[in-house]
Amino acid sequence: MFMRALAATSLLAGLAFTATASPIDIVPVVDIPTLDFNAIEAEDLERQADGLAPRYAITFDTAITPSNDGIWEVLDDGRMNWRLRITSQSAVSVNLGFERWWLPDSAEMTVDTVSGWTDLRAFTSMDNKEHNELWTPPVPGDDVVLSIVVDAKDMLLVEENVTLTSINIGYRGFYDMVEIARSGSCNYDVACPDAVDWEDEIPCVAVISTGGSTFCTGFMVNNIRNDRDPLFMTADHCGITSSSAPSLVTFWNFENVPAVNCPGAGGETASLDQFLTGSNYLASYSTSDFTLVRLDDSPLDEWEISYCGWSAEETTSQWSVAIHHPSTDAKRWSLDIDPSNVYGYNGPGDDHIQIVDWDLGTTEPGSSGSPLFNADHRVYGQLHGGYAACGNDSEDWYGRFYTSWTGGGTPSSRLSDHLDPDGTGAIVCDTLTGRGMTVSPAGTITHQCLGGCASPDPASVTYTITNGSQVSIEWNAWPTGNAFLAFGGSSSGTLAPNASVNLVVNASASGWENGTYEANVHVIDHTNDIEVSRTHVLEIGLTGFETTPEHDFVAGGPLGGPFDTTQSYTITSNRPTPTTVRVSANQPWITLNGVDGQIDVPLSGTGDSADIVVGFGSAADSLPAGLAYGSVIFDNLDSIGDGDTSRDVILDVGRFTYTAYDTPIAIVDNTEITSFVEISDAYCIGDMDIELDITHTYTGDLIVELESPTGVVVRLHDRSGGSNDDLHVIYDDDGGTLPDGPGELGDFVGEIVTGTWTLRVSDNAGADQGSLDSWTLKIASTGDACPPSATDINTATDVDTALDIQLIGASSEGLPLSYEIGSLPSYGMLSDPGAGAINSAPYTLVDLGDHVIYTPDSGYLGADGFNYRTTDGVYSDVAIVTIEVGAIPNPDDCSQAFPLQNGMWDFSTIGATTDGDSHSECEFDGQTYHDIWFTYEACADGSLLVSTCNAADYDTDLVLYDRDCQGSMLACNDDTTGCDGYTSEIAINVTMGDIVLIRVGGWNDGDQGTGTLTIAGPEGDCGGEPCPGDLNGDGGVNVDDLLEAVSGFGTIYDVNDILLVLENYGSTC
Repeated sequence: MFMRALAATSLLAGLAFTATASPIDIVPVVDIPTLDFNAIEAEDLERQADGLAPRYAITFDTAITPSNDGIWEVLDDGRMNWRLRITSQSAVSVNLGFERWWLPDSAEMTVDTVSGWTDLRAFTSMDNKEHNELWTPPVPGDDVVLSIVVDAKDMLLVEENVTLTSINIGYRGFYDMVEIARSGSCNYDVACPDAVDWEDEIPCVAVISTGGSTFCTGFMVNNIRNDRDPLFMTADHCGITSSSAPSLVTFWNFENVPAVNCPGAGGETASLDQFLTGSNYLASYSTSDFTLVRLDDSPLDEWEISYCGWSAEETTSQWSVAIHHPSTDAKRWSLDIDPSNVYGYNGPGDDHIQIVDWDLGTTEPGSSGSPLFNADHRVYGQLHGGYAACGNDSEDWYGRFYTSWTGGGTPSSRLSDHLDPDGTGAIVCDTLTGRGMTVSPAGTITHQCLGGCASPDPASVTYTITNGSQVSIEWNAWPTGNAFLAFGGSSSGTLAPNASVNLVVNASASGWENGTYEANVHVIDHTNDIEVSRTHVLEIGLTGFETTPEHDFVAGGPLGGPFDTTQSYTITSNRPTPTTVRVSANQPWITLNGVDGQIDVPLSGTGDSADIVVGFGSAADSLPAGLAYGSVIFDNLDSIGDGDTSRDVILDVGRFTYTAYDTPIAIVDNTEITSFVEISDAYCIGDMDIELDITHTYTGDLIVELESPTGVVVRLHDRSGGSNDDLHVIYDDDGGTLPDGPGELGDFVGEIVTGTWTLRVSDNAGADQGSLDSWTLKIASTGDACPPSATDINTATDVDTALDIQLIGASSEGLPLSYEIGSLPSYGMLSDPGAGAINSAPYTLVDLGDHVIYTPDSGYLGADGFNYRTTDGVYSDVAIVTIEVGAIPNPDDCSQAFPLQNGMWDFSTIGATTDGDSHSECEFDGQTYHDIWFTYEACADGSLLVSTCNAADYDTDLVLYDRDCQGSMLACNDDTTGCDGYTSEIAINVTMGDIVLIRVGGWNDGDQGTGTLTIAGPEGDCGGEPCPGDLNGDGGVNVDDLLEAVSGFGTIYDVNDILLVLENYGSTC
């Protein structure tokens, strides 16, 4: 794509033996053609619509080295000077990326313009990093010179360890004709009088460049240790990943001082000379759109950079402030004087903070990742996106710090592990300034005690006062408010630079009356005129409790009953003082723990809990058809206690009603989400309605499908509606909205309701997003028995390896099922664990068994299968079992993880996407790319080996999780000693019954290929058939098996089954 003038490849030919540097005209040139600005503009509009970070430069991949390119010269002092010239007509700026970069101590590298601009400092061995990369800031203009000067003895080291891999040609942003405004005229410089009192927070914000081409805003973030760990936070959509983190460049104190825009635009006077380059990825979470990295270096002390405080509290704020860099302009300040809202991203939800409109200033492209401060000057969100701009009153959405705190439940997807590394439990932290005093911990302290308050908890709190400035400070402290606080030592003094002192605050209120009291501790830094206060609340003899879950109870059933569905609620004391919670129902048809009337539940103190099961009594059988409404009330009998609440109870008489409790779920551009309803009832579907509530702009982006437990799929919505907003629909084939299809609601009629119902919502375009707010199934029974179900099964085994297959069925009447094999496999044999080889079909498994053993023919490789059906007195449809011998599917979605057993399995990750969470706790990297998923069940106790060692054609990663996609990480590995080609191996201990989720992927984005996955775990019996007489398969032969035999006598069981139970009565399997 571009012409390159090269020096001769030999050392002698490449050296110019001159006393001084040669004229610039003889330096070899890499010439990048003039950019196609019209095409770039169109691409940028598409990127903005897709929610991607804005660009300022176009990347050109290279492989330039001092050994093959440029020119070497001998300087007067005997040192060697390597130079290369880079040009691109009409470029605004040029920056360089070296994915291989390491300099010896004698070397320094510079990037200057031909015209003589030299504001960029030289790079030296002090810039060497473990990741061996270097990315420069942009240099203004379209003609730059890259130079490396080194002692002659170290010349070869430079040639071997420096590779220029990316030339990035700027077309806007940094250095883009500063006399012309890049951002809107309603913006306020941070030095404007309106931003007074924010001097401590302003220095923690930086404008950033990533990958040499995109720009955003980010900020230094403090941790509970107050140790100036260089943690830096921005938005996930700004594109910083484990592989791109080394390319992060941060620019500090890029501000117009004095202010020139109050408000206004243009006339920028700020400088980009304070910068840091490089970082290591720690964590990210796309739901709340955060990314956290650790910078390779800390900001210099003389820059006086702050570390932003934060709040992971659940609360919003009465007013909010944003500090940001719009369109790479100098730092700006925005104010919203109205209360913020908890919302989803561009739709209902609870993982974002919504700013309805800005009262001063705005945000713009490039502001993404910037912090949102609450009224306490703490960050409680970072900018995800929005429609705000000069001239409108549109909203913005900030990823919620409260959500990011716990994130996806792993260290690589949450903030808590990094900002509270010692696990103190603190959820607020104050800004650590680049000057003056800080006091930690932050936040309100609550002391609790029983009546009389002999022993408040905590009895004392220790604050650490730190001087973060370069001069000594004078400080003192004093309490105000209710007099239950006293200092346990010195409360004033002089603090040297970077020194700390402890302030001990004791709580005492012996004999005080029950109630709530408040006091404050004030600490002042007289030198810098900084005052900090901490609130203390004392609760004496108070009681309280919490009730979980938070959702109401929705159920249904046939007219005349029965109504068997129940909902369990847990009440838990959150105060030390004992209390009693009265639980009552306001309708006679609601039962509590199986009985009518109220229940008084004693709670002994903090942590004591009790379960309340809400159900329906016989009075519900007399309710008329339709919706019946009631409530369950939870009342603290202590008149001043906390916790009183209620839960609505809605009973749909005449229809079974099932509501998803995993909503709301955010709908993000170009992704698919799933929501589930689990049904344990057993009956035959006669009619079905679906209530669906989705908030989403432009419903033409959406596809919505419902899948039944037996695999029947009906497409409810198929990208219809165009630019209309939201789906608030009742799908009903009797006068309501009909599905778009393919499929219709009648396709579910005649099925057994039992199992997992799955709703899938996919967004198939950029820009418009929303949330799945709720969905409900309203089902009528036929009132008659329908045939039982039998489920198709896809499975696999290795060559010459037997496979235990569990057949799956359900009875609409809940009767015991028999399984009948209808055909035999073509390339293997089946056996009944209770009776031996199956030589002909049809064949009914003995003792109500539901397992068969498949053994492939010796050496066979390929597909095989058989069919089966179930019967509870009536036969089901035929189901197909498909077996891949020696080959397995490669599921790209964690929710579709394929079960494997011991063996060697060929796999391919080619074309797979990356859907698993990042994992900073793995030493090798922060993410596994192009991942596919499997599960493994341990059949005995022992060691499990999972390996691609010497058996893959690319750089693999392996990650193991506990049980499922939400499970904790068990182990991970990238490269193992002795495994060629950067392949992987993990060994862990397992216990019989453990389920291990296996993630196979690549080390870097783009690493994908094929290989063989070896699974070697302990050999044993993973369930198998129940022992003789254990008719219900619960592991023992007892009275339940007698009742099972009696209930099915004359249909499934006969006198021989009863005799078998009696013969083995009391035995266990």
